[in-house]
Amino acid sequence: MYVLLAFSIFALAIVLAKFWQFLQCGLYIKRDASEVVQKLLEGSNKIINSSINNLSLPLQNVVCFAFDCCQNENLTEDNIRAEVSRVGSAEIRKLESSLRALASIAYLAPLVGLLGTVTGMIKAFSQVEAAASRVSPALLAGGIWEALLTTAFGLFIAIPAMAFFYYFEGKIDLLKAHIKDCVSLIMIRARNNSPADRLALSGKQ
Repeated sequence: MYVLLAFSIFALAIVLAKFWQFLQCGLYIKRDASEVVQKLLEGSNKIINSSINNLSLPLQNVVCFAFDCCQNENLTEDNIRAEVSRVGSAEIRKLESSLRALASIAYLAPLVGLLGTVTGMIKAFSQVEAAASRVSPALLAGGIWEALLTTAFGLFIAIPAMAFFYYFEGKIDLLKAHIKDCVSLIMIRARNNSPADRLALSGKQ
């Protein structure tokens, strides 16, 4: 039970930290990439600049970096893709930090609870054996009831932990899709910008 209690405190700390991190990155209060993608399709550079400010911070960083790379004539398309992929992966890794620990808690908590139940059952039946003919149903039921508490507590920790893990993973997957959409359109279009627009876009980083 003490191990499970530590798991619950650790899981709660991770969940609160991830909510705060996502809030600071603007994943909740910023608009998604659909507006910028639409402006890229329309070809309006000035509106693109204003729309970039409405993106979440990770997406904004990747979009600005992609624009800058596309203005560098010394970079081939493969080099641009590699560099943008590197920056995008770095942004995603920041958001994925501690999620593996949360998933580990979700997987391990039921197993630790089951271990507690098994050891508790062993103890309960050993007490029954020691009681011999004086055994009572209340003694056996009480031991089993106490043993099952660890399994229940483990599941109580694991279910919310797994739910939050998939929630955070879904937010990150959505960000990945937005990054992919924006970068694909930037690489198709950004090379056709005028020099003035190139300077304005690169100054956004």
